[in-house]
Amino acid sequence: MGTKLSKAPVFFALAQVLFDEQLRLDESIVAIQEKFKEHGFPVFQRQVFVTTITPSAPAAPNSVAVPSMQVQAQSRYIFAKLDQSSSFSLERNGLAFYVNKYEDYHAFAEAFFVGISIVHEVLKLSYLERIGIRYLDAVIPQAGETLDAYLVSQMLGVSHLISKKLEHAISETVFAEDKMKLVARAIIREGMIGVPIELAELMPSRPDFANLTGLCGTIDTDAGYEERIAFDLGVVKTKLQELHDEASNAFRTIVTTTALDRWK
Repeated sequence: MGTKLSKAPVFFALAQVLFDEQLRLDESIVAIQEKFKEHGFPVFQRQVFVTTITPSAPAAPNSVAVPSMQVQAQSRYIFAKLDQSSSFSLERNGLAFYVNKYEDYHAFAEAFFVGISIVHEVLKLSYLERIGIRYLDAVIPQAGETLDAYLVSQMLGVSHLISKKLEHAISETVFAEDKMKLVARAIIREGMIGVPIELAELMPSRPDFANLTGLCGTIDTDAGYEERIAFDLGVVKTKLQELHDEASNAFRTIVTTTALDRWK
């Protein structure tokens, strides 16, 4: 993992587990909410989203009819701290924990494990499908510096080579080994910190990201392990640590020694 960075530029972190579908989640939400309140997550919100299901049954012989898609409404439950610095998002087949004030891996992981334990205690989870972790790091050069002092050239593309106003530049590399996948991305924008569209709604406004100038970067490291295995909190802890290490190693490969010196 290397030496811990005391000034790590993490501005968002997310951990997730996917598990067997809980069809009675709505019936159990009162008990789950009470336990989250006891652990410092009193803010509660229910969101409704729509999914579409395409029937897999084949059409009758010689039929030209196209199977119609079914629309299904589902609930998503949010449990958050009063200051909105960290939140849990619970759906029928998964739990996500995300923070916008990241301290360190230990504090982040321990809070996540508390949430998983609450859900398992009430719902009695049977198996896991996926364990994942994702980090966003802001790369903001100091006055008189440029982005290439912080990111290796492979992640910059041609963003610094063409004298035109940049809209955005994105570099993505995907690694897959056995049941683990690692995605390393760099998002470069002029005068702002880029955020992946699927995470944008989870981000609060950041005054420290206002009035930026020059090219700025976002490092997006996303590691996941996919396998159907019996639920075991010990396995979740072990796998999450391994995924954190993979994401950390990718981060240190993407940035320069100058950047590491700035953040140590």
